[in-house]
Amino acid sequence: MKALCITGMNSANLEQIGSFVIQGDIAEAKPVKRGTSVTIQDWESTILAKQSSPSALKVSSLWRQLASDLLLNNIDSSIWAWVSNNTSTVLLDFWAELDHDIHFLLICNSLQDCLLEEVNKGAQRQELATCYENWCNYHQALLAFYLKHPERCLLVDASNALLHPAELLNVMGERWQWQLGDTVLPDLCEHNDSQDAIAGYIVHQLQQEYFPQPDFAAELNAAQHPLLIKSGKTSSDKTIAIEDVISGYQYQREQQQKLIEENKALYQQNLSMLENSKEQQELLAKHIDELQTEIVQLNGRNNAQQQATEQANARLAHVENEAEALLLELHNTQVELEQALTDYASVQQQRTEAEQQVSRFKQHSQQQAQQQQTLQNQMSELEAHRNQLARSEAELHDRVRHVESEAEKLLVALHNTQQELEQALSLNASAEQQIARLEQRNQQQAQQQQALQDKVSQLEIHCHQLARSETQLHDRVSHVESEAEKLLVELYNTQQELEQALGRQIELEKQLQPQPQVEQLTPRTGLPKLWNGKKTTLPKLGFSELELRHVQVNPDYEHLWFSLKNPQFGKRQLPHWQFRLSCAAIRPGQFGSQPKLEFPKQSQQLLGNWFAESQDDFGEKLELRFALPDAMDKGLWKKLGKEDQRLIQALILQLPAILQQAQQRRPALTRKWQDWHNLAQDINRIYTLKTQKGK
Repeated sequence: MKALCITGMNSANLEQIGSFVIQGDIAEAKPVKRGTSVTIQDWESTILAKQSSPSALKVSSLWRQLASDLLLNNIDSSIWAWVSNNTSTVLLDFWAELDHDIHFLLICNSLQDCLLEEVNKGAQRQELATCYENWCNYHQALLAFYLKHPERCLLVDASNALLHPAELLNVMGERWQWQLGDTVLPDLCEHNDSQDAIAGYIVHQLQQEYFPQPDFAAELNAAQHPLLIKSGKTSSDKTIAIEDVISGYQYQREQQQKLIEENKALYQQNLSMLENSKEQQELLAKHIDELQTEIVQLNGRNNAQQQATEQANARLAHVENEAEALLLELHNTQVELEQALTDYASVQQQRTEAEQQVSRFKQHSQQQAQQQQTLQNQMSELEAHRNQLARSEAELHDRVRHVESEAEKLLVALHNTQQELEQALSLNASAEQQIARLEQRNQQQAQQQQALQDKVSQLEIHCHQLARSETQLHDRVSHVESEAEKLLVELYNTQQELEQALGRQIELEKQLQPQPQVEQLTPRTGLPKLWNGKKTTLPKLGFSELELRHVQVNPDYEHLWFSLKNPQFGKRQLPHWQFRLSCAAIRPGQFGSQPKLEFPKQSQQLLGNWFAESQDDFGEKLELRFALPDAMDKGLWKKLGKEDQRLIQALILQLPAILQQAQQRRPALTRKWQDWHNLAQDINRIYTLKTQKGK
């Protein structure tokens, strides 16, 4: 079973189109018996009469069941149809939802035809405005329904369908794959009456001045299915040619001239009759004079009425212009008020977000301040341990010097003993006992010397152990200092972001509360001083503005090209300086295995020992290469001076903050920002590992 609903705005056109559609293979909808016969048209009229709101359709279960019975009563017909001649489109959605086999033939009338019909009826401007509004509302709803169900709908122009009914049936059969038999329907001839040309021209002028085509008219014309048009004009070609207007005007002039000629003939006939009698002539002359007097009076009245009409039209036009200007001013005021409300809501939301961000920053700064205090305590303990080791080392050096002094004294004593022994050898044999005693004493002194040498060896071993401990302590202190420097940079960046957030909050409060407040948050004094300016080994690269100049994306290589405005490092300062954060050897699903820092050739270079290490499509460059898990180009690193190494160190430490600032200005990239943040962390980790002492 296939059903067809034929609906449109003009009831007369619907009846004509329905008369040649509902015939042959398409049967007319049959009513149901409920005591009396109930047709689909009766059901629609009753439902619309029950609705309190024209936009919202409410159908009770009882009437919904009756609609289902109407469909079931026509189930034995392969194709059946009915004409829905109501002027509301709210029932279309109901039928479309009730049964998906219902198709819709939507008949639309052109705006010019509707206005022309009203003009021919003698409608005034207010009635024409009502017609224009009804046409716009109905056809906009009709277009919306067509766009919602394009496969089940066929949208055609009423005039075109009336001219070519056979082509309409062919289009219906092809669109919905309906087997419709050949029905002989002669195409109607186009009506071209020159008397309607003036009315059409008036409608055309009304459209240009008061009733323009709405915005959806072009889409409505495009959605209409074209039918065969023998005249070569489209269904929407309703333009009135000036020749038709002239032809209509000439036709009316001819009719008026004929009427004048007939009046003259009648006048001559009456005059000939009056010539037969002087009295009749005198009476006729007197009557003519009276008529002329009345004509003059009527002409005067007509002129006065015409002037009054012109004055009234002028006043009406002036009032209409003032009303339109007032409506435009009211519309602009409403738009400004809506925009002000939107801006106020946005400012309130931004203020709430800023307060939440300030709260999070305060918590984060407190946590980092605690971490800083912990690190400072650890550094104090390490410094105390270092001082203790220094004191132990000094004591050990004193003991070594004391042992060396004792050893020298012992060597002097041995030397003296040897001299005494040589003198004793020159004595006589009676001194043998003395020699024996001297030898015994010499042996004892040799044993003491050996014991002193063993003690010196132990002290030397202990000194070596202390030296190794001192080296390890220095490495540990260096690592702690490096971690502390990183934490200080992070704390400093956090403080800068927090101060910026507080500044934005103050600006928002100033916008919301223009009067000065007694208490205001200050971005400097309201926060703990995380960067106290004390002497530290932390390098700092300063700049006034960051620009993400270029993003390069190749299958195996990508880079972010940054430009720093007014960069300053130590005593060196330039207007601009550029560098690139890049990654090579990229494969699908793998990014970050070979990160690099590239410094292109530029007219003014912040690196003092820059040299052309390699070259690519962008020119000569110096690049510092890394590789996962822990490789770094130490050969190139050693070629750089100390200041250049400190500059690159500062850049590596500030890479997370630079990437965060660039992400805020340009949130969307081809690659996720988190991949670049991970790349910067890997560079920092490898750099820290490879630049430690002994690495």
